[in-house]
Amino acid sequence: MRFGDVPGHSQLKDQLIANVNSNKVSHAQLFHGPEGTGGLELALAFSQYILCENKQEFDSCGVCPACLKSAKFVHPDVHFIFPNATTKSVSSKPYSELLLTEWRAFLSERSFPDQNDWVQYMDFGNKQLAINKLDCQSILKSTSLKSFEGNYKIFVIWMPERLHYAAAPKLLKVIEEPPEKTLFLFVAHNKTDMLPTILSRLQMVNITRFSVGELLEFLLAKGIAETDAKRIANSAEGNIRKALELSEKQNTGDNFNSFFNWMRLCFSIHKDDNIVKILDWIDGFSKMGREAQKNFFISAIGILRSCILVNYNTDYSLDSFLPSEQQTLRKFAPFINHANLLEFVDEFENAVTHIERNGNAKIIGLNLSLRFAKIIRLK
Repeated sequence: MRFGDVPGHSQLKDQLIANVNSNKVSHAQLFHGPEGTGGLELALAFSQYILCENKQEFDSCGVCPACLKSAKFVHPDVHFIFPNATTKSVSSKPYSELLLTEWRAFLSERSFPDQNDWVQYMDFGNKQLAINKLDCQSILKSTSLKSFEGNYKIFVIWMPERLHYAAAPKLLKVIEEPPEKTLFLFVAHNKTDMLPTILSRLQMVNITRFSVGELLEFLLAKGIAETDAKRIANSAEGNIRKALELSEKQNTGDNFNSFFNWMRLCFSIHKDDNIVKILDWIDGFSKMGREAQKNFFISAIGILRSCILVNYNTDYSLDSFLPSEQQTLRKFAPFINHANLLEFVDEFENAVTHIERNGNAKIIGLNLSLRFAKIIRLK
């Protein structure tokens, strides 16, 4: 991947290139920014530029042997570490190196992916992902060896928030005092979820959200009609992954419909056999993977936010929804207000925490349903 493949971030790109050319590359860096801001892509472009055999003024050449290998994610001196779990092909003791073939295919097929994309791609289902002690042992083994092509050895560590606390101590010394020409490029969305002992050893590379203009230029370059591109760029909230999803008409989809079916049942929980229907809904929800469950709750918070904006007559907030979904939101919006919004959000955020801690999805779903049956009626 080249810097030119990532829209925007011109000042940051210039700084990264200047650091390489002035030989001031920090050995351990954290590319940190919200989801959809291109942190992983910038780290990949940075590693390709470092290894490029014919560096240009503003980018890697893209045609030398090192660039061609980097573009296919097969450069022998670039090591990938990422959250993982058991799969059909790796039934026990998983770690990143065993899933490299799938990881390379994933990066090749998905543009600006997030963690949920990885979970769905690998069909991890209900498993909790982690960067475990075997990953850390793999890093230590690789750092003890010479680079294959006599240049830098680069470790791209995606989602270090998932680094298991018991495995982290193995990395502290090598991150602080790595062998010569060894670089660690961490890519995270929530540094507050990282272990402080790791975080304190990293130089920050802060990544901001994309501007509307940057997203618009990106979408137009993909051949999207200007009217649609403007609408999407304005509603994507600086998130390029969301912009791509909207451009592919894969917006809130199943989560949207499931959320409103659930809310209708909660509102009329006392009628007929709705409690049985709620239990059926909970049963279906419990069969989703944990990452999908968390994503559902996060989507629900976004829907509630849109309802509040509708109440303030800011209908531009509905541009990211289909016409039929907009109609549903307008009907539901009067039931969401400042008296109950914070309670909704608190309940959803707590539910995400419980899911992460392996809470029972059926109990979580039932508790939320009973709470929302009351909250939704608050004036």
